[in-house]
Amino acid sequence: LRGELFGVSTWRPNSRWGLELGFRAETSTITQSGDASVERSFFYPKPRALLTWSPNEQNQFRFRIEREVGQLDFGDFVSSAAFSTGVITSGNSDLEPDKTWIFEAAWERRFWEDGTLVVTVTHGEITDASDRVPIFTPTDVFDAPGNIGDGTGQELSVDLTVPLARLGVTGGRLRTQLEWSRSEVTDPTTGELRRVSGQQPFEGEINFTHDLPRWNLQWGANAFLGFEETYFRFDTIETIELETWYNVFAEWRARPNLSVRVEAQNLAGRNFIRTRDVYAGPRDTSPLLFTETRDLNFDPFIYMRIRRTW
Repeated sequence: LRGELFGVSTWRPNSRWGLELGFRAETSTITQSGDASVERSFFYPKPRALLTWSPNEQNQFRFRIEREVGQLDFGDFVSSAAFSTGVITSGNSDLEPDKTWIFEAAWERRFWEDGTLVVTVTHGEITDASDRVPIFTPTDVFDAPGNIGDGTGQELSVDLTVPLARLGVTGGRLRTQLEWSRSEVTDPTTGELRRVSGQQPFEGEINFTHDLPRWNLQWGANAFLGFEETYFRFDTIETIELETWYNVFAEWRARPNLSVRVEAQNLAGRNFIRTRDVYAGPRDTSPLLFTETRDLNFDPFIYMRIRRTW
């Protein structure tokens, strides 16, 4: 059961400056039954301040300070077993959401009428970071979701939209979204500093679209630049990598209520690679037993959609 009360106040002394102050109060109660019968209540204040400065029509700078609170995944309260890997995960009824103070600065530049460039830099101070922890019993050790203390995180994102009319492609548009991330937390098994489990160091995509109104046609191409993420368990380091994915498409609007879309997806093929470094026990005291790699290849394919509305 979750509820939130919020209020926002905005002040604009002139056309160049703006200040937005907000406050949210979140309250929730979680009740669990089964192997553990627990009821816990939480209350989190979440203030927010956003300052904007627009020195001219082309440029705007934004500065944000905000407290964010993560949401719990109910699956983390339940024990589970993965038969393909032999990993047994214990549930954690004491799990709390992570809390982060966000400090963000953004610069937005407008050009060529519809063109924009947005560069955003973010720093986060994390409390009760959510990750993986070892659970020790008299006879065994299990992996479990848990809170591992404080940490930090940084992000740099670039969002670029370029209308291509001035470059001779009327109706063309190119959009690029790129994001780099890093974080630093203390590994509960080894005591060493590392990245938060599951965080992607880099992700991005490039999209091109070209509208041809004369033929009621739009075509384009996309490149999804893949990702890599690593999960740290007490006895395993697992890395998942998805390679870059390309596709092209064309959509023809035969009538206002009928359209046909054809896509050629995954043009160059792509691999989904999963690597597991498995240790004999806790990683700080046990030797590496083996490394397992699974490489799955996905072939190109054609997708077609006919849409009729009435």
